[in-house]
Amino acid sequence: MGFTNLVTITLNMDRKVYLTGLIISCPLNKALNDCIFNKCRDISVLKLIKKIDRLSEEEVILMANKHKICFKNRKMAMIESNAIAENRIKETCFKQ
Repeated sequence: MGFTNLVTITLNMDRKVYLTGLIISCPLNKALNDCIFNKCRDISVLKLIKKIDRLSEEEVILMANKHKICFKNRKMAMIESNAIAENRIKETCFKQ
């Protein structure tokens, strides 16, 4: 097995490990009701690992990308919410 093949296999495994973690638990503590991974969270970890192992590289990347979009949108919403709250605090505390 050549170095390139070994790197490709390692990257595929890393992506599957990453995806497994996302499916087991939302990194933002509470998944949205429409999270694509919700229905997978009811199965055992062993069954989940077996299912993920059978996914193609393209399927793993597609699922991970859906997570990235959701995470980015939720992160931006939290940042905006915090900025609004900070502005309200400043307005209230520093009124003359």
